[in-house]
Amino acid sequence: MMSPCAFILKISMPLQTLKGIVDFLLNRGVKLKSVNLHCMNDLEGILIIHCIMEKDKVRYTGQLLEKLKGITDVEILQARVSNLIKEQ
Repeated sequence: MMSPCAFILKISMPLQTLKGIVDFLLNRGVKLKSVNLHCMNDLEGILIIHCIMEKDKVRYTGQLLEKLKGITDVEILQARVSNLIKEQ
């Protein structure tokens, strides 16, 4: 079953890291709704990705994202009823 979710990623070297993240998600068949990059400076930023994917793949995708070069932290928000909530 497809469900909305969001990944909040703290990243280093935002523009270089963004390309790898988008390629990774597209190769996994993730349907992107929006991608927002907030650069703190040239060396760090926050990337917010809203997407739709199968519920059972969300956590695993988050674990794979943590392993990508340039990602320093991953938070996952998943839909429960009508709101996105932070996974514990």
